[in-house]
Amino acid sequence: METKFQTSFIPKAPVTDSSAGRRSGGAGFLFLISFIIFMASLCAAVGVFFYNQILDQKIKTGNDELSKNQNIFNPSVVQEYSRLNDRINASYEILKKHTAVSNLFNIISAVTLKNVRFNNFTYSNTGGDKVSLAMNGQTRSYEEVALQARALTDPTMKYRNAFKSPILGDLNVDSLGNVSFNLATAIDPSVVSYYRLVQDLKKAGTLDDYANAGSQVSPASPASTAPSNVNFNNS
Repeated sequence: METKFQTSFIPKAPVTDSSAGRRSGGAGFLFLISFIIFMASLCAAVGVFFYNQILDQKIKTGNDELSKNQNIFNPSVVQEYSRLNDRINASYEILKKHTAVSNLFNIISAVTLKNVRFNNFTYSNTGGDKVSLAMNGQTRSYEEVALQARALTDPTMKYRNAFKSPILGDLNVDSLGNVSFNLATAIDPSVVSYYRLVQDLKKAGTLDDYANAGSQVSPASPASTAPSNVNFNNS
């Protein structure tokens, strides 16, 4: 019995290279990634270009509007208003430094007791906070001198801090039993401030009366006449 073998060197199925297929797939993936990056960069470049164009247009429009608004106002008028504003500011500073001693007389009248009389007044203002007052007074007893000293620092007074550390000294008794004394005290600068005076008059609604009368308007009733022998020392 014969055994038959069929031998053939011709393959019945095509032979494929698997490594070549893998290389082809990897190259395609890299190309896809590169293409996506390229398109994203291109879109970004286009976006930046148009954004710059929009910004340039807005800047041009803003400059046109600025030029148009500048042309509305006459430069000479603007310059005149600027000078006027400087003068107003300078006047305001001068007003704040201006003094009104008349207000001090009203405060003295408000705090002077009925039986106390002042017959000498020396006012000194050397600038800044250095404002002082010296007066000679007369009353009927030592007790009234003490009461007068207390009245100068009365916390219920409108200008309760008007007189700073008042000193009453040189007490003497004359042949009639009257007690004379000297008063020396520093003054709060705001008391003689014209600006402060105007503000108080505005709050009281008496500013127009003060301007029309040309004299100080005070709600307080004077308790005594103004002192004689008034001396001023301003610098």
